This record gives sequence, structure tokens and C-alpha cells, in this order.
Amino acid sequence: MTSQATTIDRRRLLLGTGATAAALAAAASTIAKTAPPMSARERFDFHLAEMKKAATEVQPLVRFHIKERLGQPDWPVALMILGQWATGQYEGDGLYAGGNSCDKSERYKVKLLDTKVDGEREFSVINIGEKDRRRWMTLSEPAFESFIGAKVAS
Repeated sequence: MTSQATTIDRRRLLLGTGATAAALAAAASTIAKTAPPMSARERFDFHLAEMKKAATEVQPLVRFHIKERLGQPDWPVALMILGQWATGQYEGDGLYAGGNSCDKSERYKVKLLDTKVDGEREFSVINIGEKDRRRWMTLSEPAFESFIGAKVAS
């Protein structure tokens, strides 16, 4: 008698679990249908963030530089998404080597700036011996990490 009662209870339990899962799936579908539709801008921002997140999960060394001017038709480029490899990271102000294959012998004086743009730190990067201020650079953190190499000296 006990084993038959146990069997019935197990069947009811399995049936109840299946019914609960089906009800949850139906509820999720209903909620998705009743959620307010996203605007084109919201969809764009969402999918861009998802793409960056997925790429970073696949390869943590990728750094993105995104220029978006969708609302400014006077600019020649509406959207640019560039993914580069991180070749270095900030280890304090000082002297750094170049990070890409073209300028590994170059040396740059790096200083962390007090400003942030879009929540990202900014860096002053000046080629050693460069006197022309027009060639001095201010780089965001992703741009800095894909431009610079290892720290050489303090």
C-alpha cells in the first residue's frame, strides 16, 4: 500500500512540475508580449552593448572604440565600430613602450588625467622628444590599452 501511494505521489509531483513549467513559459510569453516596445534607439543601444559584452566574454583582450553619429548627417561616417587587441594596461604614470608592431621601439610619457568621458578614464600620452603639441594625445582607457605596451620606467 505504501509503495502504491508513493508511486501516485511521484506521478502527481512530476505532473505538477510539468504543469508549473508550462505555466511559467506561458506567463513569460504573455509578459514579453505586453512589455512596451523598445524604440529604435533603445534597440540599437541594447544590441551594441550585447555585442561588446559577448565579444569580451569570447576574448577578454578585445577593446572597442565606437564612434556613432547617427543623428548627425553632416559627419562623413555615421557609425564606426573598431575592435583592437589590448597590448598594455595602466600601471601608474611613467614611461611606456609602444604597443603595436609599428612602434614598439617608441617611448611615451603617460599621465592619468583627472577627467572622465562617458565614465572612462583619460590619459595624456606624449611621444618622448615630441615638441609639437598638436601631436600630443589624450586617449580613453580602451584606446590607451590598445595603443600602449609595457611600462618601462617610472
